[in-house]
Amino acid sequence: MNWFIDKVMCRDIEGTLEAVHTVRFESWLPAWTVPFLVVALVLLCTFQYGRMSDLRVWKRILLVVLRVTAYLCLLFIFARPTIHVEAEGFLPGPVPVVLDGSQSMSIPDAGGVPRHVAAERLAAELAALRGDFPDLRLYLYWAGRDMQPWTTAAGFVPDDDTTSLARFLADGMRPHLGHYCPAFIMLTDGAHNVTEDPRAALHGLVSSKTPVFTVGFGDTQAKDAGVAFVMAESVVFLNETARMYVNLNQRGYDGGRGQVEVSLNDRIIAVEPLHFDERSEWSLPIDYVPDATGEFQLTVQISPLEDESTLENNTYSKTIRVIDEKVKVLLVFGTPTWEYRYLLGALDRDARVTPQVVLESLDSRIMHRTRTQTFLTRLPSAPEQLSEDFDLVVLSAINVLGLPKPFREALVGFVRDHAGGLVVLSDRAHVPYTLKGTCLEELLPVTLGDGTGATYRDEWSAPDAQASALTITEEGLANPLLAFSGSREENRAIWEKFPPVYRCYRGGRLKPAAVSLLLSARNQFNQSSPAVVQHAYGKGTVLFMGFDSTWRWRREFGDRYYREFWGKVVQFLGLPHLLDEAAQTSLFVSREHCHVGDRITVTAKLMNPDYSPYISESVPLIMRQGDEEDELPLIPIPDRLGMYRTHVWPESEGDAMFELPARFYTKPARLRVSQRRREFVESGMNEELLAEIAETTGGEFVAGGSANARNLLESVMTHRPLAARRLKRGLWDGWAVLVLCLTLFCFEWLFRKLFYLD
Repeated sequence: MNWFIDKVMCRDIEGTLEAVHTVRFESWLPAWTVPFLVVALVLLCTFQYGRMSDLRVWKRILLVVLRVTAYLCLLFIFARPTIHVEAEGFLPGPVPVVLDGSQSMSIPDAGGVPRHVAAERLAAELAALRGDFPDLRLYLYWAGRDMQPWTTAAGFVPDDDTTSLARFLADGMRPHLGHYCPAFIMLTDGAHNVTEDPRAALHGLVSSKTPVFTVGFGDTQAKDAGVAFVMAESVVFLNETARMYVNLNQRGYDGGRGQVEVSLNDRIIAVEPLHFDERSEWSLPIDYVPDATGEFQLTVQISPLEDESTLENNTYSKTIRVIDEKVKVLLVFGTPTWEYRYLLGALDRDARVTPQVVLESLDSRIMHRTRTQTFLTRLPSAPEQLSEDFDLVVLSAINVLGLPKPFREALVGFVRDHAGGLVVLSDRAHVPYTLKGTCLEELLPVTLGDGTGATYRDEWSAPDAQASALTITEEGLANPLLAFSGSREENRAIWEKFPPVYRCYRGGRLKPAAVSLLLSARNQFNQSSPAVVQHAYGKGTVLFMGFDSTWRWRREFGDRYYREFWGKVVQFLGLPHLLDEAAQTSLFVSREHCHVGDRITVTAKLMNPDYSPYISESVPLIMRQGDEEDELPLIPIPDRLGMYRTHVWPESEGDAMFELPARFYTKPARLRVSQRRREFVESGMNEELLAEIAETTGGEFVAGGSANARNLLESVMTHRPLAARRLKRGLWDGWAVLVLCLTLFCFEWLFRKLFYLD
């Protein structure tokens, strides 16, 4: 039967049959009638020739046999018998060969040959062997930014910034869906770095029984170290220590050593040793001391390391300005609270600051006896005088109603008209309760409720023992004022470690233009209240803090966070007045650095010349990046008069500048855009994933260094899946049956003539 099927059924079909399962015949003539028809034909022919008594018996038998056989051939043709065979076998079919065209394939590994070059060599060898394996119809594709047919003369360059094995599998199979595919060959390093799981793309391959042969290129652990981002203040002070946060990443150097160099205009000013551990990403604080004034290019560079896969991400640059000035701070306190004592000590030790104090409860005799320049006997009474003598005012623990009215009015003009900074520290007794109804109330970024402050009797009889945990907001994470690390996640974790506050003002709500940076939440009801809020008032900036216990940070952590926080407060609120760089409007981006394709929020606070909120349906925002210029619409933020917002997704790397129309007189905002170098984060060959893909689909994993084109194709031939074959052949529809029938009739006619019959 197998011989019959092979010679009759498969004589003109492609492929081979390996196993026959069922064989059945079909005809319009029922099988049970065949014996009766045969007997009837025999009887008919016997009757016809039996009447010829003058013929010898052997002649009659010969003629009967010839006629019966001819009639049976005619009956066979008219019955149209068909044979159906269900079997399994091999077929010729397309074999997609996909070459990974992502950027990581350009990495030269230990052998010094880029991965894509080795992959193309193997692809060329496979193409040259097409004639030796006719059942394997190889289709070669280059999987860069787009999937394209590959030839030896194509000259493609690895340009895709991500590796998606799921896309390779889906796009490579798409042109051949519905066809029997003996195999799928993928030449890649397996550095899958996108969100979709490549295992999800295997279901179709498994159901179609298409084995995947993965050929892996590259070392299993590619080495690389780079500077992802540098968070540094744009303005620093001459001969004073400045701190920056350098975000680093590394792969393959666990336990190794290196160094980071910091330079100003190619002059090295700081060198920090690196000790690599198991962390792949971390933020490194580096202190440096600028020794000259002016504008400089601050460059942070990791020294090249041994066997590093790429040096493109080893350097990061930023423009900074070095000044030789001091920020003058006025502390206005009623009593020497713990916050006052710690804060004055911190400012006294800060060479960038000149602090002066008005302490309401201070005995004037001490002033005469010590003749100190720190304490003032009276407050300025005019905005111009306040602006000339100070850059920043800190107000706390004092009954504001007891302050001279000229000073209160001068403080409003100092912030609004002279770009002064104001910090309002809430205490339990007076601030901000006594600001209600005064001209200073409008300075606050929060509204004031109807509550009153606590008395000393309340302090003894009803102390506030309800702890409130501090939580940093998304706006706070984007604001360098609250940054203790260059990593957002690490910075959030730092704020979660801070001790709770026990007295936080809870009576107010955010004003329209205010930005909440820190929240305090009561443990009992989990109700959040703004703890640190910032907003612009006129040309100046006001920072409201709903608690006055930052001194506890110093007790818990030393100067690590306390001095750094207050140093930033002094710098960010006092420098605009000191440098006379305040603007009536402000424009800022949610991040100083982003990657291509990230979502960036651009926010603007727009004021009229009389400091009233600017009202419009939209405001044009110009985005410049290189030679490209685009106009974006700033849309009003609901319920926040004068506040506008838009979102942008940068499409290319390089510095981007955002500018408002000239009538707003504001400084442009700068955004640094870089490529998300996911290709070089986990750039080693992912042998585990490639082997899993091959095993799941019934294929094989081969290391690129040991791959041989002929052996690979022979392995494909061995692992080809059996395909179901359903064959149908009409036994009657052929020249052999017709010739046999005609031959029989011809012989019968010939013998009749020889026997002298009509």
